Amino acid sequence: MRIHKISVTNLFGIFNHSIPLNLDERITIIHGPNGFGKTILLRMLNGLFNFRYLELVTIPFTEFRVEFDEGTQLVVTQSIDKNPKAKKHPATLQLLNAKSSKSDKFQLIDVASDSKRFKQISQVIDSIIPEINRINYTTWLHLQTNEQLSFEDVIARFGQFFPEELGKIAPDPSWLIDVKKSEVLNVNKNLIRIAQIML
Repeated sequence: MRIHKISVTNLFGIFNHSIPLNLDERITIIHGPNGFGKTILLRMLNGLFNFRYLELVTIPFTEFRVEFDEGTQLVVTQSIDKNPKAKKHPATLQLLNAKSSKSDKFQLIDVASDSKRFKQISQVIDSIIPEINRINYTTWLHLQTNEQLSFEDVIARFGQFFPEELGKIAPDPSWLIDVKKSEVLNVNKNLIRIAQIML
């Protein structure tokens, strides 16, 4: 079981990318202009396979899909609404099984509609990241650069320092644990390692 294709739809509400991996030579080069989402795509891959769901769902996209060589797919879907006051639907992770029509679903963390969860994560931000100070409920000041950072900005820059348990609202279902324990993590460990190094 090896990852053979990674794709994202409506990244930042603009970009659609599809990256087939070269399984024979085991080298795939991802290239493109700055700002088109190359590093973000690797961050999403890292978030999915290393239980960093909080980092994953704060990135705006409609669908993130990881396809395996035997036909199984992991698909993360979420909605992007241009109206910031609109209710955001939680991200859902789905396993599409090539051997049956059955699919399994798992709801990832939904910070936007969970004020208690947002408050908990904000308190962690305040306690473990000394280089930023909170300005108001959803904005922080980066002391070194004088930048104002939104919640999403803070997660994107500092999410790797958060305790793993803050990245999800419930234990992973057994089917997801099986996928992550399977050969995909052994065969594709270099790809995941590259994603971690680039972040």
